[in-house]
Amino acid sequence: MMARLAALILTVLAALALWNSAQREPGLAERTHDLAAMVRCPDCSGVSAAESSSAMALSVRAEIERLLRAGVGDDDILRHFRQRYGDWILLSPPMTGLPLALWALPAAAVLALMPLAARRRRPPPRGSSAAYAPVAAKTVPVVALGVLAVVAGAVVIRVSHEPARPVTADQPDDPVARGRLLASAGDHEGAVRAYREALRRRPDDRAALSLLGLQLIETGRAAEAVSLLRKVADRRSRDADLLLVLGTAQLATEPERGRRTLARFLTVAPAGHPAVPRIRDLLLHSVPRYGLNVGT
Repeated sequence: MMARLAALILTVLAALALWNSAQREPGLAERTHDLAAMVRCPDCSGVSAAESSSAMALSVRAEIERLLRAGVGDDDILRHFRQRYGDWILLSPPMTGLPLALWALPAAAVLALMPLAARRRRPPPRGSSAAYAPVAAKTVPVVALGVLAVVAGAVVIRVSHEPARPVTADQPDDPVARGRLLASAGDHEGAVRAYREALRRRPDDRAALSLLGLQLIETGRAAEAVSLLRKVADRRSRDADLLLVLGTAQLATEPERGRRTLARFLTVAPAGHPAVPRIRDLLLHSVPRYGLNVGT
């Protein structure tokens, strides 16, 4: 009798424990809202799908609820929206894949350049100016690689936090988002075409201009990037992101001018710009300063 009573009590306690655990699990509506709060409203200006009452936001919430009912996990649902729209659809895109690699590469570049920087600081033998030239010649391409990584990472992060562009009937998609998706998939020529299309639609699209410049550099067309960006830089002399990409392109074509452009970037960059500390370190530790004030 006592054994049966003990078994009954244990059964009741186990059932209560399971019930309490179930009560703590977020309901379908709560999970839908939490996930929608992480997803950008595709046709709004910088608000989440949880905040907006637009048709697109309602569609996003309905899609999230449908996937949850089908048993799809939270991470897989967010991945579903990233694959459909690109990283910009998430209000706080995760630092994985390409963006993470772009931020990790600068540190590796600086470490690789430290021996060259140490050699550069040693004074050459008296009367031997040629002894300096080989070190500088070898340094520039590696520095350009490190700066390209820094710039790409910074531009990706800043563009990710820009308000989503409105989608209209005559322009059913966002070519900038499409270009970023193509670039992350390795289709750089497709990305170039998408960014050019974005500039045809909106010639003043700063994100499209910066991303196009980066793609041109990455595909070995730095001179074309310089030609494209220099025209705009003449009108926007204090545009930090533009100077950042232009300076990177110039490092491959006119290294001295590129260093000066990046030093100018440091003087106009807003507080908190993600590229500032890395560009400053690269200029200080990887290339001759030539009297430039790159800060401390």
